[in-house]
Amino acid sequence: MNQWITKSKDYLENSPESKISFFLVIILLLVFSPAFFGHEFLTYDDNWYIYENKNITNFSWDALVQIFTTPHGGQYSPIGESFMAILYSFFGKNAALFKVSGVLVHTINTILIFNFFNYLSQNRILSIFIALVFAIHPVQVELVVWVSGIYKIATLFMLFGMVMYIKYLNSKKIKYFVVVVSCFILALLTKEQAVLFPISLIFINLIRKEYLFQRRVIFENVVLGIISITYALFTLRGVTANVSFIQKDYTFYEKFYLFIKAVVNYSSSFLFPFGLSFSYPTAIAVDLNGWGFVLGIFIILLVIGVFFSIRNKKILFGNIWSIGFLSIALSFPFFSIREVYMADRYVYLAIIGMAFSLYYLLKWLVLKFERYKILIYSLTGAYILFLAILCFKRVSVFKNSYTLWSNAIQVNPDNYLAHNSLGFYYRTQGNNEKALDHYKKSISIYDNYYLSHNNIAKVYSDQEDYKSALFHVSRSIDIQPNYFTGYENRVKLYLRLNKPDSLVLDLNKLLSNSPNNIQFLKERARAYFKLKKYKKAIADASKLLSLVPDDPMPNYLIGHSSFLLKDDKKANLFMNRAIALDPKKAKYYFVRSLCRFRMNKHKEALKDALLAKKMGHKVNDIYISVLAGKVKNMQ
Repeated sequence: MNQWITKSKDYLENSPESKISFFLVIILLLVFSPAFFGHEFLTYDDNWYIYENKNITNFSWDALVQIFTTPHGGQYSPIGESFMAILYSFFGKNAALFKVSGVLVHTINTILIFNFFNYLSQNRILSIFIALVFAIHPVQVELVVWVSGIYKIATLFMLFGMVMYIKYLNSKKIKYFVVVVSCFILALLTKEQAVLFPISLIFINLIRKEYLFQRRVIFENVVLGIISITYALFTLRGVTANVSFIQKDYTFYEKFYLFIKAVVNYSSSFLFPFGLSFSYPTAIAVDLNGWGFVLGIFIILLVIGVFFSIRNKKILFGNIWSIGFLSIALSFPFFSIREVYMADRYVYLAIIGMAFSLYYLLKWLVLKFERYKILIYSLTGAYILFLAILCFKRVSVFKNSYTLWSNAIQVNPDNYLAHNSLGFYYRTQGNNEKALDHYKKSISIYDNYYLSHNNIAKVYSDQEDYKSALFHVSRSIDIQPNYFTGYENRVKLYLRLNKPDSLVLDLNKLLSNSPNNIQFLKERARAYFKLKKYKKAIADASKLLSLVPDDPMPNYLIGHSSFLLKDDKKANLFMNRAIALDPKKAKYYFVRSLCRFRMNKHKEALKDALLAKKMGHKVNDIYISVLAGKVKNMQ
């Protein structure tokens, strides 16, 4: 057995890099092969980010400009969005081919990791181990086969930048550092989590035993820091202006509990990846009854981590990588801005540090318990096989929205996020009855989940039960006062229920967030007109004209409102413009007739009245008779 282990190590250490890379690719493709057959988009981000995104579905030069200048859905990722637009240009709505491209990106990342550690450590076994764990660990499935998970593309830029950084350190040529900076910028323009990229450079310098406070390292960090700050200042305002963060009121103890629970779960998901789920809801995770047990596990992990970090600096460096690349995710419980306190996709790059630490822990165990090294090697091999099998099975979970959310509910029946999403899936399939069942199950678990209330309102609205719909959409807004989609849906209900007063209040809220939204301005102008607030109707219609000068509707509103305010000259002017833009609207002619009647232009007024009647508008015969009499008297 010892001879076999020695021969295997010799074979791996002496085989060409291309051969090792080939086998890594084959193993990865086999494990992820279920993604190539019958997979669909998910009803979770894939819709609004890809096939409902006009910049992607109608990709053009103008769309590209829009992508680079305007955040979409509260996210600024122009490289990721452009990448999806190119794929859509070739594949259309073929989700399987999108997922194949995701697997290919993951494959490139795996090869880059193998080469990165090969260049950095000159340790072939370490490089293979880390690349293999990165390639086939089950937690990687979420980001790889979830089409909207674009962090994998940002990772590609970051990994290439790491490889170039080693070349820069070896050659001292500034051109390689320029490539590193370029990769950092491209990664930032793909996903904001790329701000963590400098952690990898610190890791590289630590492995190479470089002094972190030397002039070169300080200069590099200053350059990357300036880029990060510039990126943040450029994107933060545009992103936060178009998205409402989910703010929850948790106590410090609850937040700290969620933090340590996330640390424990991330660690256990790496070592024992059972019960993985697409979402881990924050609200139901806050159960302080389990505080003592979770805290105990956290302390044990902390003690073990500190102990081995002191014993072996390589384990310390791996822990720095892991904690560094998980730092943003671990901050979520404290800021309470997400409905989930953790997610498998956040581990995608952090898992490299975990695998690095695990390798050196296994190496320490082999040296410490040499008599059991065959057992340790055997268990390690079985562990890798175990990861591959679980990964292969998990890929099928992401086949479509039904399989994904059914699995999440199977793992955790109280996952209100999963019930809501499964309800959304059924609604897209036209099954409102099952959709309503899952939405109601969601709020029975957590009544303060605003999205489920809003979705229930949509179903009731479809069923023309507007009273129930209004209750639930109002509940969603009460829970989340800055939930603008809820206001939009309630606006539609107020229009159906003919409640202009309430309609104006919601439109005021929407326009405070999107002051130049044409549809909102139109609806508010109409509502003001119904409420006989003609000056306000004219103000909104005038703003509309500055945005859409060729639209007849604001011209009509200004004209009609001016008539009712007895400004006949202005009314006549704008009614002329409205008719010029849309000569087929009968009511335009009727309003102009009334205006001209008051201006004593009886002949023109009669002509407009007769034309309006001919076009189907209800015109009082007495009015026409009066006009006809006045015209006759003029003669």
